[in-house]
Amino acid sequence: MNSFGNRKELDHGFLQIDESTDYAGRVQNVTLWYYPNRSRQGLSDWQSQISFEIQSYFENGKIQEVKIWDFLSKTVDKGYGTIVLQEFFNYFSGKQTEPILVVGELSEIDERDEVNQQRRNHIYQKFGFEFSNRWVKKVIE
Repeated sequence: MNSFGNRKELDHGFLQIDESTDYAGRVQNVTLWYYPNRSRQGLSDWQSQISFEIQSYFENGKIQEVKIWDFLSKTVDKGYGTIVLQEFFNYFSGKQTEPILVVGELSEIDERDEVNQQRRNHIYQKFGFEFSNRWVKKVIE
């Protein structure tokens, strides 16, 4: 398994993209780290991140299913979660001709805090995710 990282400059900061590949050289795990301040680049200076696993590929090598397994922001009400989730969708832009199923299990921790739960639900709804029991899902066309 190989790991590599890239940096994407944004108008309002930058995105660190960490990827690891499987034995066949296909991307398997990805974490997008959002840093709103270009001058602060330490490991703890990120403000929002999303980690996901590419669960399956079509026979033609295109991504079939993705599972979000961590999505959090250190600071709320600044739009950082929105930025990182938009960059999540941008990650797949231009790479696909097939629809991608995106799923994510909802955290029990978020269920305990009503304000946090509302924030979580709001951002997923804003991007068109559907809720089913303790899961969110969306098809990227």
